[in-house]
Amino acid sequence: MFFFYTANNNISGKRILTGLQPTGGLHIGNYFGAVRQMVEAQDAGELYFFIADLHALTDLSDEQAPQSAAERSKNSRHLLAASIALGIDPEKSMVYRQSDFPQVTELMWIIACMLKHNFLTIGHAYKDAAQEKQNVGLGVFLYPALMAADILIADAEVVPVGQDQAQHVEMAREMARKFNHTAREACFTEPQEQIQKEVAVIPGLDGEKMSKSKGNTLPIFADEADLRKRIMSIVTDSTPRGEPINVETCLPCAYLEKIMPREEYGTVVNRCSKGDITYKELKELLAEQYLAYFKDARETYEKISDDTKYLEKILTGSREKLDTRFTEKVTKVKQILGVL
Repeated sequence: MFFFYTANNNISGKRILTGLQPTGGLHIGNYFGAVRQMVEAQDAGELYFFIADLHALTDLSDEQAPQSAAERSKNSRHLLAASIALGIDPEKSMVYRQSDFPQVTELMWIIACMLKHNFLTIGHAYKDAAQEKQNVGLGVFLYPALMAADILIADAEVVPVGQDQAQHVEMAREMARKFNHTAREACFTEPQEQIQKEVAVIPGLDGEKMSKSKGNTLPIFADEADLRKRIMSIVTDSTPRGEPINVETCLPCAYLEKIMPREEYGTVVNRCSKGDITYKELKELLAEQYLAYFKDARETYEKISDDTKYLEKILTGSREKLDTRFTEKVTKVKQILGVL
């Protein structure tokens, strides 16, 4: 996941930028942590939502085999179809694919030339990666430069993020301010981070942080048999039948709380407190509620996920709208620098 958004009156009428990496199927954590808020943003301001497929290329430096070309293409198509199925409206929002615009990487190089090595070493993405492995790919190191290019080329006013990503927006703002000072004009809009104070943190099926790499996610668009199997595999404690279940530590309850109406969930909580429901029954209830909650989205996804003409039409429309705008921005930057 790349950016997060939280509903806030301060974004009214402003250009909001957000994006997701196409690294696999969307899951419940993606939805409540980002996608649902993106849908809300469409009616608050001007939403720019992009598929961050260039950011996803950082796996090329991993020792393990990176994604294949077929996987990358499939994941990008899935993300586009899934986002639309979940409510992102191409008629309301600018929906595009990052790699369709070479202007982004051209601007990234200019921004990278403005950055100091020490400045990049404190980058959150690089520091996290460096803690896990000794040799970190250059793509991860230059993550702030590419993110700044994404933001600045679109003249984004608001970039909604979780606390851990705020630093990268600050870097983008610093780059905009530095360049504007050099150019003696407001070439770039100085973006403001919108911190989501109450990020919807949903645990994985094993109680750990939900992560595709850990295989502990609850997908939205997997087939029904797989979903039911995953739900029945959710880790629970050894509370015996007839004893109260602690809803604060109950993983099935953590999911049910997100997808059930408050009053109905209150009934579940009451039954747990009385020991009137078992973990097996909770999981069975979760399966039914989960499938019902995402029923419309799953049906829409089934209709459009393989409709490559429809999906490409959306991307083509975005290219036609943004290509000139992005080119003008980069051309202006190059003219200021005297490289055009």
